[in-house]
Amino acid sequence: MWARTLPVALQLSAATAALPPLPILPPLPVPPSQIAGGEDFVGAPAVGNQLHHKVQFQPRASLMHGDAGNTGSTDSAGPLGQDPDVKSALQILGVMVWGPDGTLSGGRADISNILMPRIGLGAYDPATLEVLAEWFPDNPDEYLNLGYMELRLEDNSLLVSGASGRLYVVQRTDGSDGTSLELTREVDIAGSLSPGETLLNSLFDTEGNIWFTTGTLTSTPLGPQSSATIGYVEPDGTVHALHLPDQIIENGIALNGTTAYVVTGPLNGTTSTTGYVWAFTTDSPGGDGVRTVWKALYDAGTHQKPGGLTRGGGATPALLGGDYVTTTDNADGRIKLLILHQEPREDPDDQVLCAVPLFDEGASSNDVRPTVHFDGERYGVVIQNGYAVPPMLDHTQFLLDVNGAWNNMTGMPGGIVRVDVNPGEGCEVRWESDVRIKSVPALSTKTGVLYGYVQEEEFAADGTYVWYFIAVDWESGELLWKKRAGAGGSYNDNAWPGSVGGGRFYQSLMLGVVWIEDGSEKY
Repeated sequence: MWARTLPVALQLSAATAALPPLPILPPLPVPPSQIAGGEDFVGAPAVGNQLHHKVQFQPRASLMHGDAGNTGSTDSAGPLGQDPDVKSALQILGVMVWGPDGTLSGGRADISNILMPRIGLGAYDPATLEVLAEWFPDNPDEYLNLGYMELRLEDNSLLVSGASGRLYVVQRTDGSDGTSLELTREVDIAGSLSPGETLLNSLFDTEGNIWFTTGTLTSTPLGPQSSATIGYVEPDGTVHALHLPDQIIENGIALNGTTAYVVTGPLNGTTSTTGYVWAFTTDSPGGDGVRTVWKALYDAGTHQKPGGLTRGGGATPALLGGDYVTTTDNADGRIKLLILHQEPREDPDDQVLCAVPLFDEGASSNDVRPTVHFDGERYGVVIQNGYAVPPMLDHTQFLLDVNGAWNNMTGMPGGIVRVDVNPGEGCEVRWESDVRIKSVPALSTKTGVLYGYVQEEEFAADGTYVWYFIAVDWESGELLWKKRAGAGGSYNDNAWPGSVGGGRFYQSLMLGVVWIEDGSEKY
């Protein structure tokens, strides 16, 4: 959901840096905007409980949610909390995507012309976040949907869509003579969209097609829409599109092979409770294009929940191996975790394996994808409660009120829950925790730790906002440790994503990135 504010953040970062052209310099640390209180470290270092390797989806890729299955997991190690060291950088990447050899790419702002700042892509040093290379579209006004950019691992191709209706493929090359980012393909599909629609998602499939959807995101140029389009572009440029009236897309999509999984919801401002989870695939040669494999009805509720950012189901769908797809509905009262079969069922009413009520009545919402892992026997699915999340700010609002009450998370009921899915049988709650979290967490299968970013409640009630990294045991839900990251609104995550790579856990912030790594001992 953080994808709504990242390009705006990059634009403001560029526009407010009123400087003549300068060489790219190492970034400075993120300054705290309040004095930090509280303990520096609470708990004990984790011992490391390596899990089953994650399920790999095809084509292999890196995205905000880990992979094209949106599992939120990685086989890379995160920190154990051994003599942990915290660092930060005034470098706004937002989403981080990881190459197979540990390279790091993300968003980038060009400030060489302060009257016409541009938003593009950057290649970064993972240890310092220094810029290694950058690329920008020719149109300086292009709005890139950086939240749903993708890195295809087989060839280090970056894919990102633009609000103009274009798809961009940018090749990253790393060699002894340095790193480069070069545009290799640009496809204009604006003519295949319905009036008023703008591009949101874009993903490669195993046949070299580029799948795309339109979509709407609050507080971005992707404003209110009255329909949705799902489609794909063949390698030869042929475009196939399917138009869905009276439904909108408000989150990411999942993809494996040539099948895409999409959640649509009712139009903003309506009380319709009709939403759908869909599976689409490519048609046979000579066919009409996009083929609907199945669609399942879900309860979209009658309204957007307090703190919610979506009208329908808020969770980007995640894949449970080759068996199921999961998301959440937006039912009034209590939302439900939905587990649906990936294969079509003879009876459409059997598409849903189980629907698990989550959190308390009248205080239940979710806008973050599930975190998913398969242990060889069952799938674990972790969901967080986003009810009454403080509003996400753009950078103009942020700079005017950096330490304001918008930082206060104590009004959230909070909570995270793990549900286990037993293939062919059903679902059961494994554990529950009262942790309040609004950022997007990340799971390391190497350490068995779910990493997140939270606020110290004791100080928040008095208007001081102290932020901590946390480590939660995936198997038990136990809070293993927390480490202070910084203080004040400058260290607010603004519901942006976390990422694990190179033994570190990174958390995107309004002004840059803060990360934690082990000191003297590393896993």
